[in-house]
Amino acid sequence: MQQKHDEAYLYRIFLDPDYHHMSIGLKSFDFLFKKYPSVKIWSLKTPKWNIRTPKFYRKIGFEISKEDEKFLYFTMNK
Repeated sequence: MQQKHDEAYLYRIFLDPDYHHMSIGLKSFDFLFKKYPSVKIWSLKTPKWNIRTPKFYRKIGFEISKEDEKFLYFTMNK
């Protein structure tokens, strides 16, 4: 995670498929949001080929802010 004042960029987030559907991703984000309450803008990106993650990121409050040929970029304002 890179943090500048009230902004944070999350990168390289992976969860082993054996642990999908166990709320680990949701609990991890809940932990980050509680650990860093001063962060008001959260950002991340995911490759377009990964069709699972956009639905999850939207579910927890992220919105697509930009896209290019390879990635979807997400932002969440707290």
